[in-house]
Amino acid sequence: MLQKRVSKTRKFGCKMFRPVTYYFDIKESRWSVGIRQKRGAAQSVHNIRREKQGEDNMKLPSSYLQLPMLGLLLIFVNPLLADSTTKGTAKVCPPNSQYGCMRTCRRNCDELNVITPTPCTLICKFGCECIPGYIFRSSNSKECVKYEECPVKCPRNMHYEPCVKSDPATCANPDVKPVGERPCDPWCVCNKGFVYRSDTDRTCVPINECPKRDN
Repeated sequence: MLQKRVSKTRKFGCKMFRPVTYYFDIKESRWSVGIRQKRGAAQSVHNIRREKQGEDNMKLPSSYLQLPMLGLLLIFVNPLLADSTTKGTAKVCPPNSQYGCMRTCRRNCDELNVITPTPCTLICKFGCECIPGYIFRSSNSKECVKYEECPVKCPRNMHYEPCVKSDPATCANPDVKPVGERPCDPWCVCNKGFVYRSDTDRTCVPINECPKRDN
């Protein structure tokens, strides 16, 4: 878990501005903002979690990448980043979805069939996004369904796994291990005894067909 100290609330003119720090969740491709609501409490917008901390501390997941400069640049648009339960900013979204910063990759069932997906970007576009565990049925659908409802068709020598916590095994690195704290992703993976030919060639080949490595 990452702790970030934020400055105390300061008064400008007749208004009180709350200090904010913006974060980008690398794994989930989501923006989040830390706001000190009151002494000893902090809030993360998207997961609506309050945790008792020190006077000026807030606690966020270790997968969050801190972008402190945005806190200064976007402080005046802070109301736009308030969560959907905040008075005056509620957004109506379909079932199993919520208003917030939308993912830029792996957003629908169609994309689960892509073996080499487009990298996620840091660009944030606000709108209705499926809640964790759900995904849009297709690129043209606003219906959020569970991952297991997606009609995923994996290529030859591969199978679908709903929760993958490790990088793909390759001929150059066949012994990858799961990362304990890493969020899992749905993915087509090589069958047992097979690995990717390389990081760039996502063809699953038998391990015994890989080039011999130098010891």
